This record gives sequence, C-alpha cells and structure tokens, in this order.
Amino acid sequence: MTSRRCSRTLTPNGPTTMTTFTADQFGANCDTVPAPPGNRHKSGVPWYVMIAEGRYKYIRTLEANEPEELYDLLADPEELTNLAFDPQHSATVKKLRAAAIAELKRTGAKMVDSLPPVANALASE
Repeated sequence: MTSRRCSRTLTPNGPTTMTTFTADQFGANCDTVPAPPGNRHKSGVPWYVMIAEGRYKYIRTLEANEPEELYDLLADPEELTNLAFDPQHSATVKKLRAAAIAELKRTGAKMVDSLPPVANALASE
C-alpha cells in the first residue's frame, strides 16, 4: 500500500488538485522528509508533491537538488517536455510552487518545514 494525500480546491483557473506521495509511510512518519533511501518506495519512486491547476501540472520531487517539473497538459499531454527551466514559464513555476506549499500548510502537513531544496535556479524560492 502507498500513501497519497489528495486535496481539491476550486480556483478562477478551474479546479486545483494536489497529491502528496509518501510511499508506504503514513501519519507522523511523514512529519519530516527523510533523506534517501528513506524517501523512496520499494519500487524506487521518491516522495513527491504534485499540483495540477488548469492546463499546468507541477511536480516537486522531495529529494535534495532534484529539478522541479512543469508540464502543459494541453500542449503536451504525455508530459514529455519539462517547462520548469524555460524562462517563459518562471512565473507559473513560482505560482504553483507557492500553491503547493500553501496547501501543505493549510492541511497541516508538517513536512512543509523540511522540504529539500530544488535544483531549478530560474524560479528560486
């Protein structure tokens, strides 16, 4: 069994859906983000936070210095082109990163205080 927490909020851009993947960890075991390999599922998939709003999907892998991901689901439904490093999408990355952090705080996810740094230098926190 894997742990996923979902929340859904309506915004002016349509519904926003957020998923937090914490492998087979639950409750207090998710209060902090562990370093590898503790943040990985048996299949090797690391913990992550994903938020989809309107046409965009943002993914933050919860492992230090991993790049953020941003996909335009209308133009790229197979999610092949990561737009997070494209300067034209810097504002979208910042907005969705902030939305993900705000939703973690709103839902009382203590892991928000131990999120590892990301590699994306274009839209740094």
